[in-house]
Amino acid sequence: MNTFAYYNCKKCSEPYFGGRRDCEQNADAEGRPADEFVCYDCSDLKNVACNIPQHKEYHLYKCRFCCSVAVWFCWGTTHFCEPCHSDRPWERAKWPRDKFKQCRGRESCILKTDHAPNGSEADCEYSLGCAMCADDRKKTRGR
Repeated sequence: MNTFAYYNCKKCSEPYFGGRRDCEQNADAEGRPADEFVCYDCSDLKNVACNIPQHKEYHLYKCRFCCSVAVWFCWGTTHFCEPCHSDRPWERAKWPRDKFKQCRGRESCILKTDHAPNGSEADCEYSLGCAMCADDRKKTRGR
């Protein structure tokens, strides 16, 4: 249990997984606004189409800071791609939005979708969808 960080959801007070405890950047969780600590079930990401409870672990997220798929979840609030997680994320989390390179739109974006802006604010979190549902759709089309 000492390997993982758990936080209490601001809305329902239930504990939720918030990343690895040994991540040296995890110390920044103490400086995040309390209202950002929200579990998946209470999150209000407007673009989440899959509401199947068993699929919540299969949702893919955009890195909060760039146009890449996130592979890290830290501080109980923030999704990162590998390069952004490896390059001083504790500093990046304090930058104003105008310091981040912004996406020029779906046509030139590697994610090929419209998405939230890149930045340190909570509204920059974005779900790319459910991998389980995408796999089911792919299997259905293949029949």
